[in-house]
Amino acid sequence: MMIALMGGLVWIAIALFRHGSLTSQAQLPGTQPAPPARATPQEILAERLARGEIEPDEYRSRIDALHH
Repeated sequence: MMIALMGGLVWIAIALFRHGSLTSQAQLPGTQPAPPARATPQEILAERLARGEIEPDEYRSRIDALHH
């Protein structure tokens, strides 16, 4: 009876170890896409300038306003 109990405990330990290692592999970096990083105000202004939504003069004045 003691041998069966020890064998069962070993089996449970191995099963838990395997289950834990499988779930941790699913969470490794690079396996799931990272959430998009938030753009800084300067990056947003640069994108708007590149798309033609604002003129270079307006871009410069807004950048100056951000830095002051």
